[in-house]
Amino acid sequence: MKPRPLTFTGKLEKVVRGIVQHVVTVPRSVSAAFGKRGPVPVVATLWPASVGMAAAKSKGVDDHLTLVPSGGGRHKLILNARLRKRVGLAEGARVRIRVVLDEAPPEDPIPEDLVDALREADAHAAFEGIVRSKRNAILRWLDQAVADATRAKRIARLVEIGLEEREKKADPG
Repeated sequence: MKPRPLTFTGKLEKVVRGIVQHVVTVPRSVSAAFGKRGPVPVVATLWPASVGMAAAKSKGVDDHLTLVPSGGGRHKLILNARLRKRVGLAEGARVRIRVVLDEAPPEDPIPEDLVDALREADAHAAFEGIVRSKRNAILRWLDQAVADATRAKRIARLVEIGLEEREKKADPG
């Protein structure tokens, strides 16, 4: 049975907690419909709420996203700058979103230079155990490095993250 799409309208909000994120709070009913409290991979179609429904069907922007837990069984959607620009959203804008469970979410490959560094630190398995959406996001961050020195610093930071994950799994308490 094909998953049923769910549609809702929300407001794009800027949240600052160490880093700046632009999020849309997912209604409780949508979170509950998925029946999961953790991360939920979805295929989302987004369009400005000001666009009529007939136009929205042809002008929506599709992307693979993750409903991120926000406490109490609720979720939020994090919209990166690239996606906000494609949809034409500014902070405070209302956005209509249609989500459907992503049964085969994409997984970004780990670049060889990072694999080598993770294996050398015995952190490769732990890094691969990071939630897919978070791992994909940090791999994209690595790939955005322009200078070799920046890439080397980011690889060192990702090795630290892999080691932190390994420690969490070794001592879950």
